[in-house]
Amino acid sequence: MTAGRHLVSVIVPTYANRASRLQAAAASIWAQDGLGDQFDMEVIVVDDASTGPTEEVVRGFPGTRYVRLETNRGAAAARNAGLKEASGEYVAFLDDDDLWLRHRLSAQVAALEETQEVEVAYSQHAVLLQDGSVSGVMPGPEAPSGSVFEPAVKEARLAHVNTILVPREAVENIGGFDEGPSLVI
Repeated sequence: MTAGRHLVSVIVPTYANRASRLQAAAASIWAQDGLGDQFDMEVIVVDDASTGPTEEVVRGFPGTRYVRLETNRGAAAARNAGLKEASGEYVAFLDDDDLWLRHRLSAQVAALEETQEVEVAYSQHAVLLQDGSVSGVMPGPEAPSGSVFEPAVKEARLAHVNTILVPREAVENIGGFDEGPSLVI
């Protein structure tokens, strides 16, 4: 990390045989505007006991770390394993079957830098259907603000985990992600 730039740790859980999806997700991460100028980045792919060529895909993205869980423990456990490896001031998450727009991190890093009172930056996300149409954008125009971090992470409410950027310390302070069976994020 260069002085004056924040390090963003990006954690990507993956499982099953989703190598082609993972490749697209990783490409969208490494294509972020502001990388190397506004912020630095470390990408950690947590392989939740997949069966496909996951490690080979990761090797195709220099600077991406690979962590393998020997038994499938679920997305929350994979995210927590990634948090243990993370060294960035900020953390962001991306599921292996999702993509980021190029400006995602540059906008959110700027938002967190603007004030010390902000505990999380999040954005809307679009749900794309197989035919390329958009089925909806969430959250809607009346998206909540204020103290939304803990409900967003612990209860998977208000914002999809793939849209948040948060200080790593804040996630650690609440004990990471709930690995209970009823949580789906």
